[in-house]
Amino acid sequence: MTMTNRRRIKKIDLGSASVGVNVLGIDYGRAHKGLAIGDMDIKTAMPLKTFDYLSNADFFAALRKIVSSYNVHLIVVGVPVTWPEDRSRPGMREEAEKFAKQINQELAARVELVDERFTSEAAAKLKRENIDGDEHALSAMLILQSYFDRPKRGGKPISNPQSLNNN
Repeated sequence: MTMTNRRRIKKIDLGSASVGVNVLGIDYGRAHKGLAIGDMDIKTAMPLKTFDYLSNADFFAALRKIVSSYNVHLIVVGVPVTWPEDRSRPGMREEAEKFAKQINQELAARVELVDERFTSEAAAKLKRENIDGDEHALSAMLILQSYFDRPKRGGKPISNPQSLNNN
């Protein structure tokens, strides 16, 4: 009998006991939006869930509930920073920036942008290596973990639109 070594990253359900869990990571996509939750104190991110094909109104209603129930103080949105020769995702950077601004306005939440290059590929690799979890939520986890792992933690704040163009 062969045993497989299957690593698991479980979705977390902290209910109302979410002390310390205060950062939400979002992998923005037109059809799918992956979410991850993280703890600023221990700098660890975990996949939370993915929303598939929701209207903006439904997504923002669900996002308000998550922000409230997890006591989120910061939202980190991944922005696809593409090379000039990469034309496979035209306009996605602008869409993600617009989406982040909308979060900032609708939820009055602090939002920061971080480079999400290679997170989709890394999440796909995690899935191939038998890590449990939705690929989009895993991407959000990687985005959030990259935010935590930066030498000087912090992305570009959404409140300063000029900073978005200076990558």
